Amino acid sequence: MEHVLNFAYWLKDNYMELLSAIALMVLGLEMLVRLTPTKKDDSFMARVSSKLKWLMDLLKVPNVKAADSKLLGVVPKPDGLHK
Repeated sequence: MEHVLNFAYWLKDNYMELLSAIALMVLGLEMLVRLTPTKKDDSFMARVSSKLKWLMDLLKVPNVKAADSKLLGVVPKPDGLHK
């Protein structure tokens, strides 16, 4: 039981670093998948994405969107050319 509690405390203390590492791994995988032309790795990334969606639902991480269904914090691109 002591090992389980130690692991729980470790997770509590290091969850931000753990989430950052997972995010970086997924980013790297996504970049690799987009650079390769095969469909086999696309299906692997789809499985990884589905597992991450399950994890986010389990942790109740909200998918925050604005009223117009766009992600919040996204800066719209200006119309026309830059001057």
